[in-house]
Amino acid sequence: MTFTKSIKNSIKHWWVPLLAGLLFIFMGAYSFYSPMTAYESLTIVFTITFLFSGLSEVSFAIANRHEIDNWGWTLAWGLLTAVIGFILFVRPLESMEVLAYFIGFWVLFRSVSGISYSIDLKHYGTPNWGSLLALSILGVFVGLIMILNPVLAGFTAVIWLGCGLVIVGVFAIALAFNLKGLKAKN
Repeated sequence: MTFTKSIKNSIKHWWVPLLAGLLFIFMGAYSFYSPMTAYESLTIVFTITFLFSGLSEVSFAIANRHEIDNWGWTLAWGLLTAVIGFILFVRPLESMEVLAYFIGFWVLFRSVSGISYSIDLKHYGTPNWGSLLALSILGVFVGLIMILNPVLAGFTAVIWLGCGLVIVGVFAIALAFNLKGLKAKN
């Protein structure tokens, strides 16, 4: 049974990606609204965001482990996000130096996962799969820019971080509503 076929059975807590997406968009908007804010304070805010999002995804994956065959991938992404948040939390000074790398890799991994989800949704016949795919591909490019250009600093880094968070947030919200729609079909 594939991910999309198992969605038909029952998706519990479809709203978890919605909450995480809203939080990511809020953090991305905060980056645009207040780009001159000290990079240190952004590290703290992003740390909290990563911890909350990761723990929420772990909860979502565990709650749906009997309904989704490939729930392990959602669990893995949630654990990865939570671990990054924890590392950023316990090493704040070093975290400021590598924050763009962490977020770049995170955006890249999430976007690759989004491509996979989009293709699954296409096979199930969800009409918005193309938009999700486009957002995921855009996320891959933003993640790669953040990873491959370590010179990003100050204002520029904040803008790229904000772009990555907004893209991941929009994807998470769209995914949540698609999951809700699939659940409603049953």
